[in-house]
Amino acid sequence: MKERGVDDYDVTYEDMKGVLDQAIKSSNMNVSSLRENMEKTETQIIVKKEVYVESTSVQKDQGRIVLTKLDEARSRLRVTNPEYHYSVPRDQRADYYRVLTNRIEAILRDK
Repeated sequence: MKERGVDDYDVTYEDMKGVLDQAIKSSNMNVSSLRENMEKTETQIIVKKEVYVESTSVQKDQGRIVLTKLDEARSRLRVTNPEYHYSVPRDQRADYYRVLTNRIEAILRDK
C-alpha cells in the first residue's frame, strides 16, 4: 500500500524542481525556507499560506515538501501537511498534498 503524502514520478530531479516551483506558485503558497543538499539529490521546502487579517498579512499553516532524486530519470515527492489540534475541523485544515499533486499532474499533462 502506498504511503499518503509520497509520490514517485518518472521525471528527472532537475525537471521536477521546476514543476514543483510552478505548482507552489500557482497554489498561493509562500516558500519560507528552501534547502538543497551538497550532492543536489534532495531539496527541502517549508511552505506557508498567507492570509490577511485587517489588511495585515499573516503566515499560517506551515507544511513541508521534500523532493528526492531516486535515479537519473525518477524523483520522489513527500508532502507533510500542517499539524493541527484535534479540535480544528477537517474542512478547515490545509491539504497541501492534495493541492500540490493535483497541480503537478496538470503541469505534467500539459507538457
